Amino acid sequence: TEYYSVMTVAWNDAGVRQFVNFQAGTKSNSDNEGDAVVIDPATGNIIVVGYVENNISQKDALVAAYTSAGGVLVWKKEMNFKGDFTSSYRSVVTDNSLRAAAVGYAVVENDERDALIAVMDNSGQTSCTYTFNGSNDEDDEFNAIVQDAAGFIYAAGYTKTIDEKSNYLLIKYNPALCDTVWTRQYNYSANQSDR
Repeated sequence: TEYYSVMTVAWNDAGVRQFVNFQAGTKSNSDNEGDAVVIDPATGNIIVVGYVENNISQKDALVAAYTSAGGVLVWKKEMNFKGDFTSSYRSVVTDNSLRAAAVGYAVVENDERDALIAVMDNSGQTSCTYTFNGSNDEDDEFNAIVQDAAGFIYAAGYTKTIDEKSNYLLIKYNPALCDTVWTRQYNYSANQSDR
């Protein structure tokens, strides 16, 4: 039986491997996945996001921080957002305010996937979350995130909309206030799948 772990491998500037680390959930022979990595400019820690599969809560969103020197696990958080359904982080950013923000999705009963933003402090404690459920109660997901110089977050992905398949989705989010600034959707020609 095949199974997968979240593997983090680090090399130094000279291309010499520094460490290899693994994370997995509690379910044996399970599907675990790492989707994005970033270096925290404030601490130098390596932040990894994805998901792990657990016995009770299915797939939980994962964020883990390692020291860049030696790969020591500083902290790890598994998030089960809305019931015992699947949650996953797809992308992550960090800033000089000792804060990280991750995006992805959380599966919600009767809503399918809701697009997800989570903001965490430098110990992995969640300070705020935001979910977006589109008009069709189907899959909505963020796949990328950036942060501007003023600290605003821009989360990009897609939302499934009635009679339009999926549309581009972009949200400007203020992590200091834990609130959206604006939400935009874009449907390109012929109501096809825009992602």
